[in-house]
Amino acid sequence: MKPAMKSLYRLSMALRIAGVAGLMLTGGAAYAGEAQACPATLQHTVDRLQDEKPQSLCQYSGKVLLVVNTASKCGFTPQYEGLEALHAKYGPQGLVVLGFPSGDFGGQELNDSKAIADFCFNTYGVKFPMFSKSQVVGKSANPLYVQLVKATGKAPGWNFHKYLIGRDGKALGSYDSNVTPTSATLVAQIEKALLPGTTLTDRRDEYAVASIQGPNSRALLQRLTDADVSNEALPYYGALYEVDVAGAPASIFRVGFTAELGYEIMVPIAHTAQLWDAILAQKRILESG
Repeated sequence: MKPAMKSLYRLSMALRIAGVAGLMLTGGAAYAGEAQACPATLQHTVDRLQDEKPQSLCQYSGKVLLVVNTASKCGFTPQYEGLEALHAKYGPQGLVVLGFPSGDFGGQELNDSKAIADFCFNTYGVKFPMFSKSQVVGKSANPLYVQLVKATGKAPGWNFHKYLIGRDGKALGSYDSNVTPTSATLVAQIEKALLPGTTLTDRRDEYAVASIQGPNSRALLQRLTDADVSNEALPYYGALYEVDVAGAPASIFRVGFTAELGYEIMVPIAHTAQLWDAILAQKRILESG
């Protein structure tokens, strides 16, 4: 074994002994189990728009959610088209758009649930989940919005305000009405939250690891690195390989494989943003090709 590989092997084994591998494993296990545990943000029951049947928001645990307060007679109402496009494009990857009709701003929502549902479907072909009309601001705001306002520090200022919620139920961002559903800013945040099977976990304030899983994981890793990413070449986590990623110097990024967590790239904390940018860029190339 080459000296560099020996020292890297000792480092990886030391990290395992120190419990760092356990931290990384915990991150992977949390991702796999998110659909089973309902985060506090989603522990609410609301009525479905079309038939007013109570629905637990816990059914969306483990999904990336875009929560929007909607209205049928607003200048921003055409955003329904973009919201449905997002739901259709990213739904298979785990995105769910949730619509909450409200007349809080300008009284621009219809009063009858059936009328709202018919308008949404007949005019914009809306298929994403919609819920009964409710208030989203003020003392009578529905509980989900109370939590989102508290978490982000931002209340809706008008119709079609948007909140992005991660798979763990934590609010990731708040976007006002002028941010369209297909804006580059919002789409980039959605894609980042949706990276299939990818988690980023601190390693004792020194390292971070991206665990990449899913049907395109090997192709994605091959684009990111110059490593041989066959399972035979990366048989176990103890053997981490020094590689170049996105033009970064060798030894900054290291890659390994485990059956439980898939492919892994370990990187010093200082380079985590570079790693995320590289993963997103190569993911887009794979999807467009």
